[in-house]
Parts: sequence; C-alpha cells; structure tokens
Amino acid sequence: MALNIVWIAFFIVAFVIALYKFIFLHDTEVFKTLVDGMFDSAKGSVMDVAFPLAGTMVFFLGLMNIAERAGAINWIARLLNPFMKRLFPEVPDKHPAMGQMVMNFSANMLGLDNAATPFGLKAMESLQSLNPNKEKATNAQIMFLVLHTSGLTIIPLTIISYRLAAGSHDATSIFIPCVLATIGTTLASIIMVGLYQKLKWDKVLISWLLGLIGLMYHASKDRKSFYVLLSLFLFTGIALKIYLNERPFEPRERDYALVGSFYVFAIWIGFGVYSLYESAKKHLAPKIAGPVLIAGSLLAAPVLMGFQNWDDHDRSDKYTAVAMAKAYLSSCDKNAILFTIGDNDTFPLWYAQEIENFRTDVKIVNTSLFMTDWYIDQMKMKSYESEALPISFKHNEYVGDKLDYVAHIPKIETRWDVKDFIAFIKNPKSTVEMQNGQIIHFYPTNKIRIPIDKNTIIKNKVVSPRYNDSIVSAIEIDIKGSAIYKNRLMMLDIVTNNNWKRPIYFSGGAFDNEDYLWMKEFLQLEGMVYKLVPVRTQLPKGASQIDMGQIDTDIMFDKVMQWDWGNSESLSIYHDPETRRNSITYRMNLSRLMSKLIAEGKMDKAKKVIDLAMTKMPVDQFEYYSLVDPFAKGYYAIGEKAKAQDLLKKLIKKYQENLDYYSKLDPSEQTSIAIEIITDLERYRGLLQVAKESGDIAFYNQCKTPFNTYINIFERFGREKE
Repeated sequence: MALNIVWIAFFIVAFVIALYKFIFLHDTEVFKTLVDGMFDSAKGSVMDVAFPLAGTMVFFLGLMNIAERAGAINWIARLLNPFMKRLFPEVPDKHPAMGQMVMNFSANMLGLDNAATPFGLKAMESLQSLNPNKEKATNAQIMFLVLHTSGLTIIPLTIISYRLAAGSHDATSIFIPCVLATIGTTLASIIMVGLYQKLKWDKVLISWLLGLIGLMYHASKDRKSFYVLLSLFLFTGIALKIYLNERPFEPRERDYALVGSFYVFAIWIGFGVYSLYESAKKHLAPKIAGPVLIAGSLLAAPVLMGFQNWDDHDRSDKYTAVAMAKAYLSSCDKNAILFTIGDNDTFPLWYAQEIENFRTDVKIVNTSLFMTDWYIDQMKMKSYESEALPISFKHNEYVGDKLDYVAHIPKIETRWDVKDFIAFIKNPKSTVEMQNGQIIHFYPTNKIRIPIDKNTIIKNKVVSPRYNDSIVSAIEIDIKGSAIYKNRLMMLDIVTNNNWKRPIYFSGGAFDNEDYLWMKEFLQLEGMVYKLVPVRTQLPKGASQIDMGQIDTDIMFDKVMQWDWGNSESLSIYHDPETRRNSITYRMNLSRLMSKLIAEGKMDKAKKVIDLAMTKMPVDQFEYYSLVDPFAKGYYAIGEKAKAQDLLKKLIKKYQENLDYYSKLDPSEQTSIAIEIITDLERYRGLLQVAKESGDIAFYNQCKTPFNTYINIFERFGREKE
C-alpha cells in the first residue's frame, strides 16, 4: 500500500511541476517532453536493459533452480539456521517464515535479486501471521527488513549482468567492492538492530560476526589469497552440493562432505580476530591489545563453545554403542552366521570383534557389500575363529558385474529344488541377450523349495525339542520381482550349502521380504536378532516387524538377562539421540518377550524383564514413551498395580508437559502442528485405556478429569472425551 502511494506521488508531483511550467513559464513543450521522456524511459528499460538482461537472468535463475533441486539451497539453509535462530528468537524453529527468510537470503547471497523478492514478500506475510499487533512491526519483521535491505551478496550476478548488458569491458570488477560493501552493511545492521532489540550474543552469533569481519579484512589485505579461499569455500560448499546432486534425506547426505568450507570459514574467524587486534592497536599498546583480544576472543567463542557443548560430547562412562553391538553378537549361538544390512548394525559389531575380541566365532556378513566380488572372496576365507562361508560359486563366476542381475524369464510354473535352481544359474548356457547387447543369466521359475531333513534339525539342535513336531518338510520360497541380485543369490547359496550345520541369523532393521530371503515366516526372535528356523510362524495380515518371528521364551530370556547394557541406566551421562533411538529395538523386543512370558504363565520371569527394561532404559532419559505402554500393562498383568500406576503417572506427566506447551501457542501455530497435538492427545488417552482394560477403574476415573480438560483446550481438533 505504501509503495503504491509513493508511485502515485511521483506522478502527481511530475504533473504539477509540468502544469506550473506550462501556465507560469509558458513552456508549451513541457507535456511533449514529459511524454517523450516516459516513452524513452520505457524503451530504455525494456530494449536496453530488460531484453539484453533477460538471457543472462534466465540462465542464472536456471542455475538457481538447479541449485535448489540439487540441495545447495538446503545446504545454505542448514548453514544459516543456527545463525537465524539467534537473530529471530521470536520465530518458532520449524515455522514456514524461517525457511522463506533463508531462501530470501540465499537468493540475495547469489545476487539473484529478482528471485529474492518473492521469497521476501512471502516471508514478511508469514511473519505477520505471528504478529499479535497487526499495526506494528515485530522485532523479527524489523530485523528481516533491515537484513534484506543490506543485501548480503557473495556473488553479485544481477549487477554483473547489468554491466554486461550496458557493454562494460570489465563487468566483474565490482565483485570485491560489492562483497565488502554488503558484508559491511549487513554487519552494521546486525549489530545496531541486535543491540536495540537486546539479542543474546552467544557463541554462534559471535563466531558468525567474526567470520564476516575476517572475510572483509582478508579481501582488503590480500586479494589473490582471498580469491583462492573464496573459491575453496564456494567449491566445497554450494558447488559440491550441486555436483553431488543428492536426493533429499538421502542417508549419505553428511555434513562432513562440506568440511572444506567449514575450514575456510574458521580461517576467516581467525582473520576477524586479527582485524580487531589491528583496530585495537590504534587505541592500546600492542602488548596490551594482543593479550586482551586473544583472551576475549577465546572466551567469546572457543572457550564458551567448549563449555556449553562439553556435556553433549563427553563420553566418559558411556558405553551404550558397543554394548548394543555386543547384544547383537551375544544373541547369536556359537559359530553363527549373521546377515547384517547397513552401517549401524555392522560397523559396531566389527569393532567389538576386532578391538575387543568379543564373539569372534560369529561370521558377520554385510549384505550390502555382498554385491562385490572382493567381499565375496573375503567371506570364503576364515576370519578370527569363524570358518569360511560355504559358497559354491567360483571367483570367475561372480567377478566384476557377473551375476549382478539374474533375470526372471518365466518359462515354467514348476517349483524347483534350490540346488537345481542354483545349478541352472551357474550353467554357462542359461543366458539371454538383452536389448542393449548385454549377456546375462536367467532363471525360468521364481518358485523354489529348500528341503528339510527333520533328523538333521534335531541332531543339530536348531530348535528346542518342544518344536520338533512343528518342523516343516520344506521351506517354499517365491522370489518377488523380476530378478535376483548377486547378494541374495550368495545368501541363498549359503543357506543351501550350510544344511543347518551353523545357525543363521538376520540382524533385523528392515521388514522387506528380500532382506530375509523371502523367509520371514521362518524366523525366531532371539534377543536382538532373528534366527532362521524350519518352523513356520504365520504372519497376520498387515503385519509389521513387531509381529515377525516366533519366540522361544526360555532361549530369549537367558540371552536377554546376560546382556551388557554399557552403563545405560546412569543419570550422569548424556544419552544422545542415537542412543535414545536404539531403545526402540530394545523395548519392542523386550515387550514381546514379556507378553509371551505372561501368556505362558511365567510371571517371575516377566517381572524380571519389565524391571530390566525400566531400569536400563529410564523413561526420563530415553523418551519414545509410546513404547513404554506395554510394560505398564505388563505390571498390571503380574499383579504389580502400584508400579503400573507409578509408570503411567510418569508417562502422563510427559504428555501433559507437551500439551501445556502447545496450549500457549497461537491458533495458527497449533494448526501447523496439529498432527503432533492430536498424536499426544491420543497417546495420553491410550494410557488411560491401559488402566481401564486392566481393571483399575479407580485410577482411570482419577486420570480422566485432567485428560478431558486438555480435550477442552484443544476442542477445535474434534477429539472425544473419556
């Protein structure tokens, strides 16, 4: 609205002046001049600037789009996020305004002013939604407007494009002046507005400001080396993100790929300190200025960072990672073969074997690496106390890309014996030529059978005697998809040639049929791993991983009670997110064991399992509260009513704390996190249902009233009362 008024004012003033000159100064040509000027200006804007500039702008806006899709903008967003949270403390972390402001600054940094404007308008609109007083700008709006105006620019593309369109012989000569000028205005803006708004000047904000000051100082003192470091910063930052072209949320998207840019910025922080030293020398003696600046900088950034982050990174008495690795290995029987899937279920296990010499009798097989010939070669050799794997394929049969992709070309519906299936694939004549000329192996049926010799199973004690009558005569497999890959073929070959001599396990962590060689219904959960057994456990329709595998309570109980928990129960160590996330597997498996023990009437053992879970994974430390509900129900089942109520009270308090926080948010903010609010309400309700279903009506009625209070607070979400 204000901008419209300004433009209208321009036209009115121009018209009034022209009218004055016409009436009083008798300038009869003034209106002709005015109109000609308007047309000349329009012609110059369109023909001399817009059209020549269009190609350049389209090119760079295209690069901007590529950068956004490749993840470069997201990298900038993550880079700026800690800084942004300090500049805009009023804006919630995940609010849309934060992302829009980051996109605006990112576009400005790349010199794409036209691309920055829409993001800026959208950001201001989102910030207005957080404004309690719509007639007065908030601190966040003021800070954003000032920073947008300062226009921090790393690559001034638009200005360079204008100069190119105007025929400049050295269009890029303004590069350094623009960078220095915009950094200077940005620094001044942050400092002045920050002081006025009384921002918290913590380690992150100070480090950022020192880095920007150092960048300006470096550019002014040594242009050549500055260009070298700037190139390194850009190529190991934005350019690297474009080159890698990572998919969003790709597991391999690691910040350590960008460590080069971090080093460069650290160097600029150092230059920033030296710049302050040179400024201080003008007012203080060098012998005083040096120690004062060094001490102040150390206290302001490194020491403060170390002090505030020490507790998050202190690993004293923290052994939960290796403890989980040992839990996987100790869950396996002697001389076992353990198929793992990825990093987290493999690398810690390797460490436990290699460094701590723990359970070196277990042969770990990383199925991801099993696609490579060199790894297959390794698996055919003895390692530690573990014998070589019984792989029948020869090196020349799988070397390079051989057997990477064995296609299913349906020719018969017959179910083949697994040995005949593998023999067919090995046959040099069982090949087919693809459209691209490549020769690959194929198999004519995807239906195979693994015959079971009951006497062998009993002799090798694959399952407990009580399951002897349930041993199947064969395991029938239907290979899904249009092909079988090398790693699955090798796994199938091992199962075939092993003939139940060595116990075979899967680490879990996935629910896909392929990861278990299409034998998910022939598994037995033993601690942290799933054992392949010739006993079928029918999976219910819509089953999840929590339903997979039967449980032999005697075997699993003995293994669980021998686990080393790595000081997990300690309240003095920091349980990082990964440690807390690992509790999901522990709690799921222990709750399944507990339920089976209760069903079998083994209440003493069930109590030990519940106490173990609650002791080793304290509720306050490990979160993931919804996975604790079964243990409250378990306490009721074994007659420990007081413990059940105490546990439910702890869990209820956690949800109440969340809901109390949500209740203080504006309605628009509540809407943006409606799923979180509804989820917490329903999980809270689930706790009441545990008491109700367990017959503890008095406790249910006691907890019902405060629950209904929260339903009233969030009544617009339409949840029913108890």
